[in-house]
Amino acid sequence: MKINLKNEYTIAAGKLALVAVVGILLVCVTYISLHPFLKENKANREFKLNKELFPDAANFVECEFTSLKREASYFYKNNIRIQNKYYEVKDNDGNLKGYITFVYGNGFYSDLPLCVAFTDTLQIHKVLLLPTRELKGKCWEDNKLLSIFQGCSTDDSTFPPVTSGVDVVDSISGATVTFNGIVDAIREVINVLSLNKGK
Repeated sequence: MKINLKNEYTIAAGKLALVAVVGILLVCVTYISLHPFLKENKANREFKLNKELFPDAANFVECEFTSLKREASYFYKNNIRIQNKYYEVKDNDGNLKGYITFVYGNGFYSDLPLCVAFTDTLQIHKVLLLPTRELKGKCWEDNKLLSIFQGCSTDDSTFPPVTSGVDVVDSISGATVTFNGIVDAIREVINVLSLNKGK
């Protein structure tokens, strides 16, 4: 019996194409099913972060920095990646208490994801460094170290704050790149926020 290899290859290619199409459809269906849950989960995480930064706030109003299209989640300013959205923080009476921004500083070999909260007069209220792969930045995930930024303004002659005043001097002296990445990110996001708010 003579086997037609051309037909065998055609059948095999057809089966492979069918498996690929079914796989793509399954991925699409899964994404469509999970997308609302993932979006809601992200919103919950951001709300928890916002509450950690401003525990007494009643409301967080989402705003945009730029006139970029809605799909543009981030923009770059002097090589610093800034999230296009920020939050206006309000109390029960609707009075402005401050702002919350999201920015990525540049570490030695990895990004430094930061949440930076400002008062309504654009003084630094609190800084959080989210988990990072930057090994030299691990000590800065401790809120106590980041508290040196509280009350500062980039207009102050003391900005960046002097790190030698912090207890864990050895940890910080080994994290110069990380510290500079945090300072540059704060400086850039406050410049953008100042321009956006006309201050």
